[in-house]
Amino acid sequence: EMHFGGLPPEVHGRCLALDPIGSILAVGDSLGNIHLVDYPSLQVQTSIAAHEAALVQVTWTGGPPKLLASAAQDGLIHIFDPSADWAIAQTLDLHHSPALVGLTFSHDGTRLLSAARDGQIALAQRVMDSSGTCSYALVSRFHPHSGSLLALGFNPSNDRILSVGGDDRLCVTSDVFTGKTLRVDMVCCDVGGDGNGNGMFYMRSEASALPKSPQKRGMTSNLEAERNKACALADVLLDSSGYLVALV
Repeated sequence: EMHFGGLPPEVHGRCLALDPIGSILAVGDSLGNIHLVDYPSLQVQTSIAAHEAALVQVTWTGGPPKLLASAAQDGLIHIFDPSADWAIAQTLDLHHSPALVGLTFSHDGTRLLSAARDGQIALAQRVMDSSGTCSYALVSRFHPHSGSLLALGFNPSNDRILSVGGDDRLCVTSDVFTGKTLRVDMVCCDVGGDGNGNGMFYMRSEASALPKSPQKRGMTSNLEAERNKACALADVLLDSSGYLVALV
């Protein structure tokens, strides 16, 4: 177990992401700052005053150009350029709702996906100008779920958008323009949070097994104890060596 230092005690981490090389850990906090932490020494190298509200998600591009994007409760998405001393290269306001809950780049960095609490997903596409400078432009907005959204991402080939919603469904959207979506019922064993928007959900692959009502799922006391522990986690990830990095 390791702890990174250099932050005042009143600052609470909300999200984290490890860069593709595995050397920089970006940590977003409750005051709107992003801290760039050397990994695995966990020494804070620099901090960015990124937003005027708590961070929701940080994410890196998987390939060149190397960029860091952040989403916060102010409803804005900032894209930072490490080669320009972490200057903001672009600011995006893609949603009508300020309550953002998710943000991720596609594996090749050509697309940026964001989600609002009302279930709206926005897709932005990377474009290059004549000087070779890249930016992201809105392509589409869509609602694959009937309720809130819990998690989202791309498949490895970047041609499908996967999302999990509070309607206990996994959605695979293959065409964001027509809204063509495959919806699969699943069992979401529980959704928990600490009152600040932090949470974790459990899934079972055998989606036909359990009823949807939490009171009828037969949740064991051990699972309930683990749920309570999970609610204290702000974010988790695996590094390239398989070590679990948890932000609590």
